[in-house]
Amino acid sequence: MRVCFVSHIWAHGGAQLSLIELIDALTARGVECRVVVPAGSEAPSALAARAIPYLTLEYWPWARATPLPRWERFLKKPFVHLRRAVTLARLIRPWRCDVIVTNTITVCEGALAARLLRVPHVTHAREFGDLDHGLHFEWGPRLSVRVLSMLSTRVVFNSAALAAYYGRQVSAERARVIYNAVSIPPAALAQHKPERPLDRGSAFSCVLVGWLIWGKGHEDAIRAIAALVRRGVPVRLKIVGGGGPPTYAQSLRELIAALGVAAQVEMVEHTSDPWSFFREAEVALMCSRMEAFGRVTIEAMKLGTPVIGARSGGTPELIRDGFNGFLYTPGDAGELADKIELLARDPHRTREMGKHASQFAQDMFTLDRHGREFLDLLEEVIAERSGRSRGIQPGTRDKSRSSSSRTTR
Repeated sequence: MRVCFVSHIWAHGGAQLSLIELIDALTARGVECRVVVPAGSEAPSALAARAIPYLTLEYWPWARATPLPRWERFLKKPFVHLRRAVTLARLIRPWRCDVIVTNTITVCEGALAARLLRVPHVTHAREFGDLDHGLHFEWGPRLSVRVLSMLSTRVVFNSAALAAYYGRQVSAERARVIYNAVSIPPAALAQHKPERPLDRGSAFSCVLVGWLIWGKGHEDAIRAIAALVRRGVPVRLKIVGGGGPPTYAQSLRELIAALGVAAQVEMVEHTSDPWSFFREAEVALMCSRMEAFGRVTIEAMKLGTPVIGARSGGTPELIRDGFNGFLYTPGDAGELADKIELLARDPHRTREMGKHASQFAQDMFTLDRHGREFLDLLEEVIAERSGRSRGIQPGTRDKSRSSSSRTTR
């Protein structure tokens, strides 16, 4: 089996890391992978290191931070996307791929190219688009996802929350929920989390890792720390992340100063090694207003750190309230402070939650499970297309299909 992935971005972030992990999982099962990355992206060294063939192409996302004029959205851009799709189809035709997978809902060229090549297409939805990143779709998020669904044999969602959000646009027959894998470098896992004395009196340490962008809820964390300081709870917070508009980072610094918590809150530049921060912290915070999945939540858990997360998006699917972390109402800094204080005053409970979090994440979010589920879906898609070409109705078992289709396992 040969699969072509169309990526909307190639920079250090969750979508790229998850795609690389999926490629690793499929490659381990004998699947040949090819990747298309947008022109002007960072050099895809991860692909080169794995000897994964790739090409670059300039194409235009149909979701962006600022809206386009109506005439451009409906009269100009559809032709631009079609031209790019024709170019993409011409470039990837020599790869002779069995299926094309677009790694986002913000790009439509992969789906159009698949239709031109008469190859089945899978949309891998990893984001809400509007609710999490504030993106403006040329045709609106609902209509855009409906079009992608019409052009795709399957639409894979990385959480049930995301699948429910677009439930009216994607039929139940086409929708699948497959949770991401999350890998931690063996060297990071080998370093044990420091054991802290149950009666210690030092400040309770929190960490929030993520891009400094709108919607990540950093303000909740800062306000919660300020509330705890007023209560006399010794606490500190590290905000680890970069990117995003400089004005947002500046607004956070101004909030820290205004609340008088400069001694308790430290902002750290983005790092490609967040694991040391998770390991050193006693609790991780996930304050995003609407996270589709929440990679950093699982990263923290795998390192034995419980997570307090916003009760929204896909986060409640990862956090079992009171077992491996706590949930709070997004925007309610007082409730977040209450949950932090519960753990700060009960080190034994914090330690037990960390153990539960580690076991849960290690068992569930593995490359083996992710690769197996995604390969099953790809085989299903290819078999369905093969059946249609021989006049077999979808949903009808193709008795002529031999076991050779499973030789990639």
